[in-house]
Amino acid sequence: SPLMDRMLLRLARAAPIDSSARSYLCQLARSISIADRPVEDAERVLRRALVAPNEQKSDLDAIAACSRLKAWLRKDHIDRRYRGSDRYMRAATALREADPRVPPSLAELKKLFGLGKWAFDATDDSLESAPRDEALAKLEGSSSTEGLDYEALLEAAGCAVADRSEVNA
Repeated sequence: SPLMDRMLLRLARAAPIDSSARSYLCQLARSISIADRPVEDAERVLRRALVAPNEQKSDLDAIAACSRLKAWLRKDHIDRRYRGSDRYMRAATALREADPRVPPSLAELKKLFGLGKWAFDATDDSLESAPRDEALAKLEGSSSTEGLDYEALLEAAGCAVADRSEVNA
């Protein structure tokens, strides 16, 4: 609702990075139900609460300093993108039918989520940081965040949402 949007925005603006209000913002963000909103609407609400009206890199620094807020934003973004996809639903069904006392093996997870030849030891750290580095590079010339789309905004704040999949949801 517009009232809830304004309230979250007002609270976000009033919460300095080093205050207890920042943790309250984290709790409030978790409690507001935006799950049923269209993706664009939810991202608009969250963006306004996080960086508007200033749209400055310093706003992202405040997000980066709050690990609970980053975790919530990451979970919300990944869930909104992947929950309900065919792959996610097939995996959820298969895991629901499995014995809950036995965690799935890596081979089962690779098959369920189509991870192919993915391996822990083959992960390239530069691939992990590339989306964040790209978003931060866009901010070097100007401290304004207006040119960043929502996902790049989250990346610049350290939420690590780019190049994720259903396995992360």
